[in-house]
Amino acid sequence: MPRTGSVGQKPVSSHFVRLNETAWTILRRVARPLDDSVSDAIIRLAFLAGVDTSDPEDRKQQCTASGRVGTVTPHHSLREPVVMVLRNAGGRLDVPTLKRELRQMLADRLTLADCRILRDGDERWWHAAQTQRLYMIRDGLLESGERRGWWQLTETSLASR
Repeated sequence: MPRTGSVGQKPVSSHFVRLNETAWTILRRVARPLDDSVSDAIIRLAFLAGVDTSDPEDRKQQCTASGRVGTVTPHHSLREPVVMVLRNAGGRLDVPTLKRELRQMLADRLTLADCRILRDGDERWWHAAQTQRLYMIRDGLLESGERRGWWQLTETSLASR
């Protein structure tokens, strides 16, 4: 039977994993000696990598703030917010930062349906944003992505303020 402990305020089960030397070395670099558990170090790594580590219940509460429950925000309505976030950042952002800033901008518009977590771990609204990205590339608003993990406005779209 797994032991129980706590991370923060929530009780969790202990799990055993095997780490290779590389993973162990990385974990030791990010952990605060005599202060962090392995879970703390992994959560810190996830945060540094741009992984959404917020509690799904918190995200759910943010989504209900709009008062809309069942409708899904269509991808075409995300075009302007994407352009605004990118322009405010000088025309280019890495995906984790873009996702975080776009989510903040859309917080009052997102519905429970938008915030539903899909099989890949992303929320439905982010899939809509990625779909819109493809249309924006087709329409010449975004670069096609020579550098993976970045969204960048084209020179034309950046100049047409």
